[in-house]
Parts: sequence; C-alpha cells; structure tokens
Amino acid sequence: MDNKYALFIETLGTDINLMILDSNNKVIKTLLMPTKQDMIEHIIQELDAILKESKINHHNIKKIFWVSQPGLYTGMRIGSLMCKAFSTLHDVEIYEISRLQLQAQGKCLSLCDAKGEKYYLQVFDNESAITDVLLISKDAIKEYESNYPDFKVIIDAAIDQKLVLSHLHLFKKIDMNEYHLPYYKDAC
Repeated sequence: MDNKYALFIETLGTDINLMILDSNNKVIKTLLMPTKQDMIEHIIQELDAILKESKINHHNIKKIFWVSQPGLYTGMRIGSLMCKAFSTLHDVEIYEISRLQLQAQGKCLSLCDAKGEKYYLQVFDNESAITDVLLISKDAIKEYESNYPDFKVIIDAAIDQKLVLSHLHLFKKIDMNEYHLPYYKDAC
C-alpha cells in the first residue's frame, strides 16, 4: 500500500472544504464545515480528527492542492498559513489554483462575491484565462456579459469532489517561500 496522500484545502468562503486523496487521487475523506471565529484552531482540530479517523499520519501528506484566491481575506491568510506550515514541517509540495479558474467551465465569466456589491471577475476560454482578475461592481456584470455574449456566467459555483478532481491537472506547483497574497485591480 502506498502511504502517500494529498490534502485539498479551500478556505475562501463561508465554508471550509477539506479532502484527503490517495496517491491515485481517489477521495478518501471529505469535510465541509462552516467558518468560525477561531477558524485556524478549528481547522487544525478537524484535520487532525479526519487524519486520525483515516489512519493517516501528517508525515504521509506529500501534496496539498490549495484554492488560494480570491476570497475572504482571512480565509486566504489561513489557507496560506496551513500550506506554509505543512511545506515547512513535512516537506510537502504545494499546488495552487485560483477559485475563479477552479469553477471555470468552457467559455465563461467566472465570478466570486467580494462583498459590498462587488465581484471578482476573470474571463476564461476553456482552460485559458483571457483577462486578469478584476474587481468589478455588481452593475458592471451586465457590461461584461454584453462584451462576451457567447460566454456563460458562473458565480460562486459549489466546490465539490467532481469539480476538484476534474481540475487537478490545472493546479500549478508553487514555492510557499515566494508566495504573497495577491492584490486585485479595481475596475469599477
């Protein structure tokens, strides 16, 4: 039996999504939990519990698939801290994807709620981004829809096993020592 596992982490929204994958990318365990005030402690406790329940040692996690941004700033910081800790303590490879790319399907305007009547937007043609990530007003969505009439609009798609597994090939390996939280241009 191969004792190498991967961990999927998504902490950007109102829920925290964790998955443990075996070396063949088969999902062993999933955990979806609401965010709380003491989110980092809560995540660590829950992760420890599902690893123990699955009889997996922290040292056997060799990869992390991380949805890094955009999203709630606290969630981005917590996800980056978890990745940095695992990569430092357990020599784990980190693979990153943006939430906008993860939810993108075909030709689409991929949007995530940025709160305050604003949205993060990135336009995709299949798996390729054709714009940078922009921060736009809710009213500007209609303008982008008219500029890209053949593109469907995807807003805050549910991140489930099927979506994650179908997009694993798009995650890019990163060096956490060189990672910085992103800044988004306001296009409002």
